[in-house]
Amino acid sequence: MRGRSRSAAGVGGPYAPIATVSSSRLAATEPETSRERLDLANDILPSPSSASDDLPFAPELRSLAQTLDVKRRVIDLLESLPRTKPVIHYYISSRFGPRRDPFRKRRSMHYGLDMAGWRGEPIRAVAPGVVIKAGRAPAYGLMVEIDHGNGYHTRYGHMRRLFVRKGDTVVPGKRIGSMGSTGRSTSTHLHWEVWYHGRPVDPLPYLKAIADVETLRKEFERRNDGQG
Repeated sequence: MRGRSRSAAGVGGPYAPIATVSSSRLAATEPETSRERLDLANDILPSPSSASDDLPFAPELRSLAQTLDVKRRVIDLLESLPRTKPVIHYYISSRFGPRRDPFRKRRSMHYGLDMAGWRGEPIRAVAPGVVIKAGRAPAYGLMVEIDHGNGYHTRYGHMRRLFVRKGDTVVPGKRIGSMGSTGRSTSTHLHWEVWYHGRPVDPLPYLKAIADVETLRKEFERRNDGQG
């Protein structure tokens, strides 16, 4: 850190006037915690088939199939959730939600989390996935978008340099770029977004739940190791 100094709080990101955001869209962006999404019983348990109900072992087979399917889906979901922070040294300079736009000085919707820090600070993938965008984009500057599966995407904007290309496979913690101030940005920071099934959601609950998600993932794998 010697020889470097932190810049003024960096903020930025796309401009979304409040007037253009419907109440239903705002409701859709209310934060949902990772824990809430782990309540899968009603959503992913397959419906029992009645095709072989007359077989004496049919109930046991159905129960086993359901158990294995739930295990597979839980592990798959946990792999999609953020497991590491996108940047280590940072402070939050602007949160998700309505705010005063730093350029137009009007109320607008901020669909990400601004994490200010050192110029050149490593930016890392938060979960396994595939890079679907890597390059310069309006408002975002140099940015990367990663598809993590199960409807989850993350975006990383305003970077100084990129270290991945479209089509690259990433693992948690892989360096994908460095912190900068490209695009619609006031100074050095990372603009980080989390998208779920095509809708932006508050990244902060995911950031706070990272340790819990990783602990849960390891515990689930440990308990089910060798059990199919």
